[in-house]
Amino acid sequence: MATNYEAELHRFDDYIHIPTTESDFGYSFHSKDSKLHTHQGFAEFTLIVHGRWENVYNGRRFLMEQGGVVFLGTDTTHEWKLLDPTGNHFTFFFRQEYFERFCKMYFPEHKDLPGMRYRQVALPTSVANFLLDEAEKMIRTRASTTHTEQFRNYLHNLIYFTFLNERVESKPAAHTHGAHLKVHLDRFEWMNLSIKEIYSVFPVSKSTLIKEFKEETGMTIVEYRNQKRMEYAAQLLKEWDCTIAEVASKVGISSLSYFSRHFKEQYGVLPKEYRNYHCW
Repeated sequence: MATNYEAELHRFDDYIHIPTTESDFGYSFHSKDSKLHTHQGFAEFTLIVHGRWENVYNGRRFLMEQGGVVFLGTDTTHEWKLLDPTGNHFTFFFRQEYFERFCKMYFPEHKDLPGMRYRQVALPTSVANFLLDEAEKMIRTRASTTHTEQFRNYLHNLIYFTFLNERVESKPAAHTHGAHLKVHLDRFEWMNLSIKEIYSVFPVSKSTLIKEFKEETGMTIVEYRNQKRMEYAAQLLKEWDCTIAEVASKVGISSLSYFSRHFKEQYGVLPKEYRNYHCW
């Protein structure tokens, strides 16, 4: 990259002093300019949270606004310039060798991903807000133990929405939006989202998502989510010392009668009976 001044060389381990850094991951919020720097041995995703930013990459200037995501692979050189005082962006960075292993394991059909050097997208507001919420939840819930699973889930979402959402329609069923929704429900995520809110997360029409999900699972989104809600509730009833109403609320159901009816349909007993059998 031709510049008038020398770029700083940044390695992944330069960030190890940040308390939130794991062995393969790190993250931080930025509200100031960054100097011109080169990534050595690590890649990063940056989500624009607020304001307008200018990303200078390969001698070109890219205007990035709220909801924009930028991917920069290893050995790339760039700098961020803040264009207004309210700007803030979230950067998630990770070792390149981990990124390569991750892509080969979870996205084997997309062999070009590990070698990607640059990509920028403007995400729908619902998707950008979802990613930001996931990032904040990931940071807020961190304890002294490692949270590799949270980091892995977040990286999966970033790759999906940044690289795959525009071309996924021509890929096998395992890479459809319906399959991606199934992954989230299988992890007991989005239990408290309404079906309308779930539709808004995906950059495809409601009818397309419904069709793909039915092809993937053989069930409607409502049926499958209710099944996963009851599975999550059963787990909570065995492991969590709380009221039945609190369990129902935890899985996204406000009506205790509705919750009890569906639980009995799936397990053959009422929630209280299930807890008594498994815990006492």
